[in-house]
Formats: sequence, structure tokens, C-alpha cells
Amino acid sequence: MQASCNTQIEKNDTRYDTFDFNIQFRKRTGILISETKYFLNKSKSKWISVGFSLERKYEVVIKLGGIKNNQHVIFNEDQWISFLNNQGIMLSFVYSNKTGWQAMHGNGFEIHFVYMGDARIIKISQDGGNEVFLAAETISELSNLVNLVKYRYDMLNFEEFSKYYNILVSDVSLKSGDMMNNLYEIISPSKNPNSANVCCMLELLNFYSDCITEDVESFACN
Repeated sequence: MQASCNTQIEKNDTRYDTFDFNIQFRKRTGILISETKYFLNKSKSKWISVGFSLERKYEVVIKLGGIKNNQHVIFNEDQWISFLNNQGIMLSFVYSNKTGWQAMHGNGFEIHFVYMGDARIIKISQDGGNEVFLAAETISELSNLVNLVKYRYDMLNFEEFSKYYNILVSDVSLKSGDMMNNLYEIISPSKNPNSANVCCMLELLNFYSDCITEDVESFACN
């Protein structure tokens, strides 16, 4: 019996958690679906956002981004907690006159203490060359938004979009006919009013339909 996207998903149902997607089309570094962005400075050149990561199989992530050169780093929940544990040290650096600061290694990231003229800047870097630079104003505002970011993260996590997506892809892979028409028929907004997951799927269909196509084809071959 084929899976149904309208089926109630139990919290302990792991049948659709481990599908190994082909990520050939998913090399879009830093792209988030259902992204909510909060600016961290007056110039709006730095921000923190929460959303579903396209390249991480729709895992809920937290992103620190900058407008220059696509600056960004992305944290999962454990990495974000590790980052916050160093928040006091970062604030101490940007607001003190102490010298001799050494780079620190966190869970999946590094913190560098950088001097740019008279300014003290925090540089966060990750494997793959991803990085973002944070000044004093940015770090202070980040501290003010921690509770909001956590609440938004928990809301998205509760939606279980990744599991919803896997069930939907499984359904469509078993149907004959035009794949996109089948998708739109299942997730029709008129049949699914006020659904956050349907909204995410519509976003994917409009901007990243190639990812869905690849996943449906991969699912059909398994």
C-alpha cells in the first residue's frame, strides 16, 4: 500500500527518515526553504535566519549570513548550542582592550579574533571555506535574538517537513503520468488550507523543481 501525504505521522515513525537522496542538484550552498531572516545591524548587511536546508535534506538549520561575497555559516542544533556557549568570550573580545587572543575550535566551526584597524572583529569559519565576519554591534544584537531564534527553530522542527517531503516523494514515484501535475494534485492548497508544509513544497516547486525531480526518480529506482 502506497504512502499517503495526508497520513498522520507518528513521532516515532522512522520509515522515511533515512532515504539517501541523490544530491547532484542540491549543491546550492546556503539555500534555505521557508527562511525567516532577522537583521543584526542597522545597515542590514548581516543577519541570522532559520529554515530548512536544501543541501542537508531539509534539516532545520540556523544561518549567519552577510551581504558581501555570499558570506555565511550554517549550524545544526548541536553546533548552534556550541556556538552560543562561546558568546560571552566573543563579547569580551570585541568590548575589551585585552590582546593575545587565540583561535578557538567549536563543534563544526572555528572562532577567530581579528583586528581591522581599531576595530575588533569575530570571524566564524567552517570547512569548505564558508565564513562570516561579525562586529560588536552584530554580536550584541545576536545575543538579543537568541530566544526568538530558538522559538522559530522549534516551530520548524515540529513541522517535520523532511518526513512529509519523503512521504510525498514516495507517493509521487508510484504514480503514472506527469510528475508535476501529480504533485500539484496532492498538495493542492485548496485541499490543504493553512499548511506550512504545503507552502514549503510550493516554494520548492517554483524555485527548485529539479531537486524534486531527481529525488522522485531516485526513489522510483529503490
